[in-house]
Amino acid sequence: MKVIYYDLETTGLRPLTGPNGVEIVQIGAVCKHTRNKNTQKLADGDGIYLVPKREISAGATLVHGLTRDELIGDLHDRKYSNVFRPKQGLQEFMNFVDEQRDYDNEKIFGK
Repeated sequence: MKVIYYDLETTGLRPLTGPNGVEIVQIGAVCKHTRNKNTQKLADGDGIYLVPKREISAGATLVHGLTRDELIGDLHDRKYSNVFRPKQGLQEFMNFVDEQRDYDNEKIFGK
């Protein structure tokens, strides 16, 4: 069995929905292979960063240390290979999940 443990950092906690709702700014993930005791990490353990369309709240920045301006700068400078626009970043995460499969119909659990 394989289990993917993931952690999300966001722009804040409110509002949860609507055009100014919470956005994901970082995804960290580890896939634990229980059969062979192997562990696979998303983006070499650093996770991936997503540049949000809205500002990151001051409270959220205190928790994870990320600001929108820094993420935009990292995206434009291409200093890091793990900073993406939201759609591409989420696709990178889904690609990571798919890469953990040994066969097409394999079930992978997320926590």
